[in-house]
Amino acid sequence: MAKKVTATTLRRSLIEQLEKKGNNIPVFISLVDNYMELFNTMNGLQKDIKARGVVVSWDNGGGQKGVKKNDSIDQLNKTSAQMLKILRELGIKAESGEVIEEITL
Repeated sequence: MAKKVTATTLRRSLIEQLEKKGNNIPVFISLVDNYMELFNTMNGLQKDIKARGVVVSWDNGGGQKGVKKNDSIDQLNKTSAQMLKILRELGIKAESGEVIEEITL
């Protein structure tokens, strides 16, 4: 089973990787902080998808009702893509053999 990663552990790991590369300068630390904000956003989006599902009901109050895809899915994809861009900018890659199944706060 894959290990769970907390926000604190993840931030520490990112900072350690920057230190190993000699890149623990304020601009990169700021990018790590941005990454962590996106990490928290991603967790919220995942919770919303788990709670409401991939399809949600809507009612405009004027008698029209229906179902539509959960907007959190698109936002999750965009958030994930932005997180990958930040990692590339930092020059950080997942360590060999590391698998993250679930991320918790």
